[in-house]
Parts: sequence; C-alpha cells; structure tokens
Amino acid sequence: MVQDHTPTLDLNDYQAIENAVMETERGRWFLAEYARRQRSAEMAELRALLLRIEAKLPSGAAAIAPPAAETPQPTLRLDVASAPTVPAPAPQLRLQKPANGLTLAMIDAMPALDRLALFA
Repeated sequence: MVQDHTPTLDLNDYQAIENAVMETERGRWFLAEYARRQRSAEMAELRALLLRIEAKLPSGAAAIAPPAAETPQPTLRLDVASAPTVPAPAPQLRLQKPANGLTLAMIDAMPALDRLALFA
C-alpha cells in the first residue's frame, strides 16, 4: 500500500508562499507566466470541448432554428455623446487578490469550469 506524503497546505500557507514569491521581480514574472500558460492550456481544453459539443449537434441550418415570429423587441439606442466619461484606472504595480479570499495560485489551480463559475 502506497502512502501519500504530500503535505497539506491551508489558505494561510498558500498566501504566505504567494507573498514570498511576489516580493521579487522574477517571482512576479514566474506567476504571470504560469497563469498565462495555464489559461492557454484551459482555452485549448475549452476549444476541444466545444468542438465535441458541435460535433454532436445536427448539421445544417435547421439545427438552430430561429424563434417563431413574436412581437418585435425594442432596440437599444445609446447616446454616446451624453454618456459620462470614466477616467482610466491607474496602472497597478502588483496583482490584486480577489475579494472572495482566493489567491491567484488557488484560482490558477482550479479546473476551467470551476473558474468560470466564479464569474457567474
């Protein structure tokens, strides 16, 4: 019987490690690069999933039929000239931690669908 000797880390441990890595320029670069690669891999995974879903859909224009004729929906018109201007945000020197207490490393380690659920 093989025993798992992987140390368990709690939220404080993750935050301490993240803070230590974020103290150096090389550490910040590493975390940004890791996140970029992780997003790239997840996007490839999502593309493959979408292709599998599309392959199961019936082909042809009848596959996605438009809804039956209903009452016309009002169109949205935006008056850009009268819209208030929003000042550009100041550039951030450090990555901010999400408000829900998760660290960037914890979010990067999540499966893609769990990460997408954060935005729902």
